[in-house]
Amino acid sequence: MAFIGVSFILFEVIFTHAIGRIAGPAWVVICLVYYVLWRKRNKLPIFGSIKHNWEQEQIDVLTGAEEYDLVEAYKNALAQRDKKVKHDIRKLPPPTKFTITDKYKLLLGVIAIALGVVILWRTLAIAVSPPALMVGFAFLGFGVYRLWLGYSRLKQLREKR
Repeated sequence: MAFIGVSFILFEVIFTHAIGRIAGPAWVVICLVYYVLWRKRNKLPIFGSIKHNWEQEQIDVLTGAEEYDLVEAYKNALAQRDKKVKHDIRKLPPPTKFTITDKYKLLLGVIAIALGVVILWRTLAIAVSPPALMVGFAFLGFGVYRLWLGYSRLKQLREKR
């Protein structure tokens, strides 16, 4: 969300101020260069993070504190979690029927696409503004996502039958 907010302000400055067209992108480039130099100076990867084995580090801390019962409990909890994750594939189960809620979500998708098209059409016809373009594309994206989700759920229902 912060990225979207900062991007919105940056684009507003670039589109509405002559000096902002130079200063806006300049501060972004300066900050990126500073970030890359700082990461290199501290011997950190520029993109990504340092690899950690958090589970082993926790076991080492507990062992160093001579909390052997907590070490055993922690290892048991990890084993239970790993056993559960193997069976849990993190997908929604296929639907058993097409409910009124599914119809409502598909209708919201169609309405969102229609609103997005109207907002973009009026924006391009009257006056182009970045906020209006962003809102129009957001409605379009939300509507397309809703329709795709509804379609994939219906496809799962048909395959199940």
